[in-house]
Amino acid sequence: MSTAVLTARKASLQVAAWLGVLLAALFFGRLLVIMGPTITFAFLSIIAIFLVVMARPAYGALILAAGVPIVSGMTRGFPIPALRPSEAIIALVASAVLLATATRTDRVPWTTFDWLALLYGVGNLMLGSFDLIARGDPFSFDAIGELLGPFQFLLIYRAVMAAVTSEGVRRKAIRLVLFASVPVALLGIAQSLNLGPTRDIVAKLTGIDVSTAYGYQAIPRATGPFPIWHELGGYLFLVILLGLALYLEPDSKVMSRRELGVVLAIAGGGVIATATIAPIAGVVIGALVLGFWMRKLSKLVVGVAIGAMVLALLFSPLLTSRYDQQFGTGTVITHRPDYVPQTLWARYLIWTDQYIPALAKDERWFAGYGPGVPPEVDWPYTESLYITMVLRGGIILLAIYGFLMLALATRARAYTRSRDPTQRALARVVYLSVILLLFMHIVANYFVVSGFPHLFWPLLGLLFARVKPAEGPVRTESGRIVIAETAPAASAAGP
Repeated sequence: MSTAVLTARKASLQVAAWLGVLLAALFFGRLLVIMGPTITFAFLSIIAIFLVVMARPAYGALILAAGVPIVSGMTRGFPIPALRPSEAIIALVASAVLLATATRTDRVPWTTFDWLALLYGVGNLMLGSFDLIARGDPFSFDAIGELLGPFQFLLIYRAVMAAVTSEGVRRKAIRLVLFASVPVALLGIAQSLNLGPTRDIVAKLTGIDVSTAYGYQAIPRATGPFPIWHELGGYLFLVILLGLALYLEPDSKVMSRRELGVVLAIAGGGVIATATIAPIAGVVIGALVLGFWMRKLSKLVVGVAIGAMVLALLFSPLLTSRYDQQFGTGTVITHRPDYVPQTLWARYLIWTDQYIPALAKDERWFAGYGPGVPPEVDWPYTESLYITMVLRGGIILLAIYGFLMLALATRARAYTRSRDPTQRALARVVYLSVILLLFMHIVANYFVVSGFPHLFWPLLGLLFARVKPAEGPVRTESGRIVIAETAPAASAAGP
């Protein structure tokens, strides 16, 4: 090919590029005039993020794992109308990741757990839709959100699992998850202590001002960037278990022990500031089980005891007020046994007096009531995941959820024998969380609210991702030299 032809082709490409830039400038200039700077900037940002994630899917995994959980409790319309920030990020980033990885030859397979997760989403949608149609209620915006909610978690899980292809990316994602929890916990602590304008900031972020609730001034429980303290507690419960599992795993290269100690201390303060029994008890029991499992119980007990004493002293007014509320003589609920906390007795009365009779009516217990709350119920919160499942899809949906958790526990248990220390730590956290949630879900809805599920599903993607470890011998922190396994061997520990 002659020099003249090459020069002409190069010149034509340059002209085409400049014409494209000119047309884009004219388009966005027009958009700026018509829609204003805010929408124009948002539109440009969406395009830029989509293109970056398409080019580098691993960046999408980092956003989904670390960014989505901390914004999942923010109010709708902040800053995108009609959507929560987490919903917008999931729709944009997860879609870009799945599109970018769709043509790979080593696509992520569908396991029994994946199919059950899809069945859970479809079951929630179909059963809820049937109930809505049967009772003649419209498909409102809130109802549609409840019907489609499970699919966002399946998208997160599949996108993270597809995008994480190396051990380095997995470690980086876990590191970002732990670091991202620090401002969340600090915001909750500052909110509880009423430092500066933190309570106003929380109210603006979540759209709910809990400081005006009855009794809040006496027991200022932390919510952080979430609407209620249960959601902050569920999120930090998972963060603390993850940090402890990595701290007790000597060969993990995710973070230094000093960094893990700082994260755990701040997260521990945050979960105490929620003054919520279930996540606090879950953290304590989970820590002891992890210590026993990894044969480091004696060292862990000493550390946990010291940390608990320090936190108890720092938050003694809050904890004392909470104890008096639960067991004091001034409780407002009558006929409560002295040994039963007020919150548990209140839940028992709500279930037996309202929800169980409402579910027994017209055999709603079989296929559910669907989105919303039956008209016979005065208290709009079920206060239990199991009641929620039966309400949304009857015992059919509850059974699907049970099989889903059984499949997850079985698969996670298999990965606790992986030769990869990071994968072992993740597997222990997931397996232990499933067991603890059996009891925690009696009094809370962690699986279907903000915070916990938005972190739990990305961790599943990180755990089951088919990564390529570093090649050659590696010296671990404990001094052992191991030979890095190949990608197929890394996934051989699990089904």
